[in-house]
Amino acid sequence: MKQFLLLIFLCIFQAKAQIKIPVLHHLDTKDGLSSNLVWDAATDADGFTWFATERGLVRYDGHRFFFIHKSTERVSSIVTNTASKPYLYAFFENTGLMRVNTKTYQIDTLQKNNFNNTSPNDDKYRNLFLDSQQKLWWSTAQTVQCLDLKKAKKMVYKMTNEFLGAELLGHFIEDNQHSIWVFGENGVYKKSVQSKQLIKILQTSFSAVTRDENGFFWAIKTDGELIKFAPLNATILQHFPIHLRDVSSLSFTKYQQQNAIWIGQKNGLTLFLPEQNKLINLPEIQKNGVNINAIIENKKEQKLWFCSNEGIFQWSTEQNQIERIIIPESLVKHPVTVNSIMSEDSNTFWLGLSHTGIVRWKKSDNSFQIFKYANPEISTNAVHILPKNQIWTSSSEGVSQLKNGSLQIVKLTGIKRKPINDIILDKEQNLWVMPQNSAIEVFKFPTLQPISLWNKNAYKNYFTENEWHNFLLSPDGKIWLIGWMPKAYGINYFDKKQHKFVETTGLFQQQDKTVSDYFYHGVMGQKQSILVVAGGFNRLDFSGKVIQKVHCDDWSSIFESITWTRIGEDAKGTVWIGTSEGLYAYINGGKKILKLKTSEGLISNDIKHGFLVTPNNAVMIGAVNGFNVIPNDFTNPKKIFNNLILSNLKVLNQETTIPENHVLELERNQTNISLDFSTLDYIFNSTNNYRYRLGESSWVELGNKPEIRFDNLTPNQYFLEVQAGDNSGNWQADSFKMTIYLKKAFYETTAFYIFIILLMAGFFYALYRFRYQQLLKLQHVREKISKDLHDEVGSTMSGISILGAIIQQKMPDNPQIKNFTDRIVEDSKRVGDTLDDIVWSVKPQNDQLDQLLIRMKRFASDLFDAEDIRYQFDLPESTEHIKLSMDERYDIYLIFKEAVNNLTKYAQCSEVKIKIEIQKHSLFMQIKDNGIGFNPNQLTERNGIRNMRSRTENLGGKINIISEKEKGTDIQLEIPL
Repeated sequence: MKQFLLLIFLCIFQAKAQIKIPVLHHLDTKDGLSSNLVWDAATDADGFTWFATERGLVRYDGHRFFFIHKSTERVSSIVTNTASKPYLYAFFENTGLMRVNTKTYQIDTLQKNNFNNTSPNDDKYRNLFLDSQQKLWWSTAQTVQCLDLKKAKKMVYKMTNEFLGAELLGHFIEDNQHSIWVFGENGVYKKSVQSKQLIKILQTSFSAVTRDENGFFWAIKTDGELIKFAPLNATILQHFPIHLRDVSSLSFTKYQQQNAIWIGQKNGLTLFLPEQNKLINLPEIQKNGVNINAIIENKKEQKLWFCSNEGIFQWSTEQNQIERIIIPESLVKHPVTVNSIMSEDSNTFWLGLSHTGIVRWKKSDNSFQIFKYANPEISTNAVHILPKNQIWTSSSEGVSQLKNGSLQIVKLTGIKRKPINDIILDKEQNLWVMPQNSAIEVFKFPTLQPISLWNKNAYKNYFTENEWHNFLLSPDGKIWLIGWMPKAYGINYFDKKQHKFVETTGLFQQQDKTVSDYFYHGVMGQKQSILVVAGGFNRLDFSGKVIQKVHCDDWSSIFESITWTRIGEDAKGTVWIGTSEGLYAYINGGKKILKLKTSEGLISNDIKHGFLVTPNNAVMIGAVNGFNVIPNDFTNPKKIFNNLILSNLKVLNQETTIPENHVLELERNQTNISLDFSTLDYIFNSTNNYRYRLGESSWVELGNKPEIRFDNLTPNQYFLEVQAGDNSGNWQADSFKMTIYLKKAFYETTAFYIFIILLMAGFFYALYRFRYQQLLKLQHVREKISKDLHDEVGSTMSGISILGAIIQQKMPDNPQIKNFTDRIVEDSKRVGDTLDDIVWSVKPQNDQLDQLLIRMKRFASDLFDAEDIRYQFDLPESTEHIKLSMDERYDIYLIFKEAVNNLTKYAQCSEVKIKIEIQKHSLFMQIKDNGIGFNPNQLTERNGIRNMRSRTENLGGKINIISEKEKGTDIQLEIPL
């Protein structure tokens, strides 16, 4: 009996309840931070978080960092005014004490550094603190100084000289009576509202202080002792000798419903639970040599910010955070990997380890109990719960069963101590065993007698050529094999009636529907289905038909890896996918994707070990030295506590002050703007989604990136509406609204258009007036020319004609002289007629077409009557509105005159028809006789026809002369008007 108890003692180690290690989220320069060396932090009245870094001042909205001070100057201490004006007070190492407007980013100097004297009190400002009375406090090497912001009055409180040269002298805190306390290296001081001096209360040296929700102070001495202090009566209530030195900052909070104090050190971060008098170390912080410079609490968002030399760490007090559970090193030697996870119930889980044995973990109290193999080198591949709560394992050395507190090898015929990937018990109480690279064996349970369900000769190479990873049992009793078949596809099931294995893809000719021929893992899914994962995942029904295909190539913009290794589905239908680059939640059929990595609290991004979706829909992920638990409400809709705000505005890529009235007026050239929004909830990998629209247009989905950019805007008034929502499609009722007004350039305004129209109208009117005046002048000149020609030249030619006639009468009959006088009379008459035509054409009163037709008709009538030729005129009725130029009238008249003259001289006709009509902006004229005709193509020395053709061409018209011997002549003329 003693030996039996000793065996149990040696094999079972019960670890006491463990406090879960908090999960911190990390931000550094890779996330946009200006420097990894962060000295201080503060939250302003709008909810933005500000950080003092080695390379200036930055503001953070939960999505992006915005640089406020462009220089690389160190900012070592900051504090914000959340009560009244939007100011932040900061110490710039090279400049001095500055005031920053948190809305306009204007920086003003309150006190400039004085490097010209030897006093360290004029160029060193530490631990800036703003009290409730609007007084700004800071410490220097020898003094405590205070600036009354209301009165602009500064006070200096001299400290003892024994600490000359020391820095970080005082840490400030305010009690419920508004007294200011200074916990420093040379004691504790108090200044009440009525007092004018700092009064020393304690001589003890302190390095940090904080206060709890009841107004008590918690301070740590430089020797490492933590005290609880009552400021009302200046009494130390409790001592906690935790022996932590080099402490830089303290912060009181709640952790797992217990009072807790975060302790920032120069070499790490520790959480202290005073009710248990227990310290919780954060090994990763200490292991990486992280120095904590300050701890700042954002009470509204229930966040703590840890400023360090390795960037920023954030911790949230919200309950639905990823848990990081570390297996105590006192329980099992590290490193150890959690290869498998099996659920006994909603509170108890079995962990298969890479060495030593298996662990039972109880979630309720975070307690661990280990059960060991006789050989500590054995690695557990899977843990199984068989009937009567028997715990069995598949391991690197066969199948084991938990008996009498230890894991004992189960002797199975043909198995020996070979690696086993998986075992499963079917509905007929047959135990299936899956060895690596050898034949699957089946045993009757619980006798473990080997049985044969298929012809082994038919499957001689089936198990050696293929690689199987795990079994599944579907509700219809089928045993499924998931793995790799180089010559087929790695999803098979066993047909009990036909005693054979069925390769599913061949059943429905669905080779193109599977994501791979190699599957890492398979599980039972929701809605009577099976899920298998590889380079994507497939869902199959219990007949083996593929009913869903999600290929990694189709999601390459979201999934960072094509290696998908683990899969599970919760009751809500969310498919959880483990990859080599993090965990993904495939929500609502892929409408939403949630990505989780080490920055969100995972121990490792490479998820290839234990993986389980628990009965209460939590997700457990095995890793080295521990495991993660993602709570069941992690993807549930999260209430959006804050209104959506515009956190940053850029116009033409230049940061611009955000208008408080939400009306943005832009000049014409400011056509490119970008807007960043935030709910300021600071949720890492937030499941919030965003969308926007302009006016009443359709919503534009932004996903989880609240950034909008507009390029090449045109002048207009735009009404922008932006909403935040959760991952289930619930949107905030109070959306962000802004009016964007892009002004028109002066040349695009209505006034400018009116001005241009008036200008053009004036120009054309002036041009018209000029043209009109020119035409009047031209008419005057033409009238004068016609008058002069008529009066002077006409009278002269008439005189010549008369004189010629007198000479004919007076001269004796002399044939030679008579010929000359006849010629003089004839030529003078012809010149007179020509001159009459010129005078007629020059007169402006004859510019209308109807005047031309009247003259043409008069001329032809006179000739035809003299020659006794019958004639017929067909003229248009109304032509007063048609005007012709002087040249046009003259040329048309001469063409007509030439045609009529030739007709009377040579045609020997008795009848003439003249037709003139206006069609399609052209004048059509036809002169047709019944004379002897002629050959129009015959060369002649007369110029009449050539002149007619030449004048027609000058007018841009066409002339056609049709004539034959004894058949008359038809002259057709077309002239554009």
